[in-house]
Amino acid sequence: MADNEIGRELKASELVPKTVVVLGRVDRPTMITTWVSAVGVDYVTFYQGEIRTTLIVRRLPDDTLADDTGARILVFEYLGEV
Repeated sequence: MADNEIGRELKASELVPKTVVVLGRVDRPTMITTWVSAVGVDYVTFYQGEIRTTLIVRRLPDDTLADDTGARILVFEYLGEV
């Protein structure tokens, strides 16, 4: 993924189902593109259709996201072509 395909960091309140975003974990260098599947009061669900994988993360009170280990999940705009 090219750096010019990654936009600004998004808060959970800015996520919209059926849009593509770039996900990463604060302590890991790799990132993936994924679809926003659902945005709930205390969770966000992402879906990777090609590999048929669903990721559910916690939505924290400060509108950031964390996985089940407590690591912060980063979400960025995807500026590439869908």
